[in-house]
Amino acid sequence: MSAGPSPHRAMAADAVWNYAALAVTALVGAVVTFLIAGRLGTAALGVFAQLYAVHVIGAQVAVFGIHDSTQKHVAEHGGRSMVDDGVVTTALGLVLVSSLVIAVLLVAVAPWVGEWVASRDVGRGLTLTAPGIVAFALNKVLFAALNGRGQLRRYAVMQLVRAALVLVAVLVVIVAGAPVFFVGGIFAAAELLLLPCLFLAVRPAWPHASGASPTPSWWRRHLTFGSRGLVNGILLETHLRVDVVTLGYFVSDRAVGVYAFASLFAEGLYQVPVVMRTVAYPAFVRLASLGDRPGVSGLARRLSVASGVACGATAIVVALAYPVLGGWVDVELVSVGWPVLLILLAGMTVYAFVVPFDQLLLQSGLPGRQSALMATYVFANVVLNITLIPRFGLTGAAVATATALVLAGVLLLVASRVWLGYRPMVLLHKAAS
Repeated sequence: MSAGPSPHRAMAADAVWNYAALAVTALVGAVVTFLIAGRLGTAALGVFAQLYAVHVIGAQVAVFGIHDSTQKHVAEHGGRSMVDDGVVTTALGLVLVSSLVIAVLLVAVAPWVGEWVASRDVGRGLTLTAPGIVAFALNKVLFAALNGRGQLRRYAVMQLVRAALVLVAVLVVIVAGAPVFFVGGIFAAAELLLLPCLFLAVRPAWPHASGASPTPSWWRRHLTFGSRGLVNGILLETHLRVDVVTLGYFVSDRAVGVYAFASLFAEGLYQVPVVMRTVAYPAFVRLASLGDRPGVSGLARRLSVASGVACGATAIVVALAYPVLGGWVDVELVSVGWPVLLILLAGMTVYAFVVPFDQLLLQSGLPGRQSALMATYVFANVVLNITLIPRFGLTGAAVATATALVLAGVLLLVASRVWLGYRPMVLLHKAAS
């Protein structure tokens, strides 16, 4: 009887699938950005960036950290089981209720938000964004289930489906000659169409049909874990949009569009270590649950080096390619946007060394402290943006974000020593002799 593939080889194969999905998603993101900026204008790109930020932030609030609870508990049980079914279906029920509440509230405040950012298109677009928040929140739970089960190839395929749906939605808006605020419906349409595809991929069985653990038990566990990890869950997905949201108050839609075009490339770089984090997540959970600190530290070191080197090399390519690509659309994207991009790339590259294990506190069963860590970093990011943007504009936003990213890495390493007991920190921990 032949042995199965080693864990490292299996992880490498999963990484290949997810990097392929990332490459396609990044290409689609670039095409979408060029289409909106080229066909609808740079101001429309600014509207799109602000609505996308609300889409992501709203979904993170709506999911209430329950996707993190789902991912961790599914991973702890090592794959599909009756317990798995109870975890997933209860999470879906809770998130459906919370996301509907958030969506209704968003529609109610949409006119006020439009006035606050002095953009009627943003206000009107929020009403189209709201339904997508419900679907996006549910999809996050389903993606978490796939990740927790270690079904990372299926995870990658669903990411490809999402990218394809986003591209189709953008093309429909442009070909139809829809008003600018319709860009708010692009991600809503994609997430709503993705939802049934994810259900088929996960195939969650309801507790009464599968004999899963009693639902009330998982209600309490999800709400407890989720409430403690809520801040982290919100900030993990939204911390790179603090600058865009803050800029929306201080500058015009066009200026936001110039910044958003540059930040798109920086966020694409960020996805390189995020894929590593996604692939390694179940392994970190299992090692942490066993109390295997040397194992956690060894995995963190390998991923840190790979992530930092990969991001450094990619950053050079992005920096060289940007002036050519940006010049095709709008000369201001280069004259103003390129310096912004270089600053963001520097911060992202430094942060890349810790991204693969930046959820270590949560993976170790400390969601509240993970939230405290993220809240400290994002608070610093907000303060820096509010302080620097009025004086330095787009450059100030980039410096604020890059500085905050470096701070986040330092805080994580300190937390690994103070709260988890790694000596001197997680990257350098050795087994006791």
